[in-house]
Amino acid sequence: MDELRERGWRGRLVFDLHNIDEQPEQWQFLATLPGRLVAHSAFVAEEVRRRLPGAGVTVLALALPLVEEPFRLPGAGGGATVLQPSRMTRWKGSHLSLEASMTLLEEGADLHFVHAGTEHLIWPPGIPDTLMARAAAWQDKGRVHFTHYRPGQSWAAIRASDVVVHPTIDRGAHGEPFSLSVAQAVICGRRVVASDSGNLPLLLQDYSAATIVPAGDAQALTGALREALGRPPVVPTGGDRALAHRLREEFATAGRRHLDFYRNLTAVPGQPLAAPE
Repeated sequence: MDELRERGWRGRLVFDLHNIDEQPEQWQFLATLPGRLVAHSAFVAEEVRRRLPGAGVTVLALALPLVEEPFRLPGAGGGATVLQPSRMTRWKGSHLSLEASMTLLEEGADLHFVHAGTEHLIWPPGIPDTLMARAAAWQDKGRVHFTHYRPGQSWAAIRASDVVVHPTIDRGAHGEPFSLSVAQAVICGRRVVASDSGNLPLLLQDYSAATIVPAGDAQALTGALREALGRPPVVPTGGDRALAHRLREEFATAGRRHLDFYRNLTAVPGQPLAAPE
């Protein structure tokens, strides 16, 4: 930013925010920006407005490919399938979902736990080696699985699951900024167990098949997962279908909305068009 100012740059600036946290220096930096801020969820937008009351914030939904590719989850055909479709890290609560699933398996539950994601996000794992060693025994028994898929295959993976879990551990500004996978679970009519982290409660507040648990609480996650596995398949309500339709439309029109935003931004009377960089 300093270099741009030193060069006398007079273009229009847009700062795109996906994730934020509590570090004061980052908020101080955002406060100095002369342009607009773009957020991908109501949660991120409200966090920005709360800390920077005078900031210009626009909410533009994330885009997600809607073309679906076939995919077969490991372990399909025997018992219920619990799926965590995310990066394999402590921040995403991967250790919590593993703990919960293995506890239920030790109780005799008939389930498969699958942690799935695009290859560069799921391996190597960002969770303790001791937990992975414990999980190895259940891998050998064919009950815990780690697998990769392409983004287009994520739809088939989620549709093939019985429960989708998303136990992100952080609250506050560093909570889950959106969660594409949970939005996909709503569109697919899956049962969801998620933490009270960031955008997740907002995303799921009108979804009848969701259970929210405290972030970082393995015991609460285990109890919620136990209960979810004992419930019948989801029968979407009218509200569920409306939410699913809205989310799908946001994904389908995200590119057009971004293009419209930038066209309007550069068409403000009296402002020169910025040369592309």
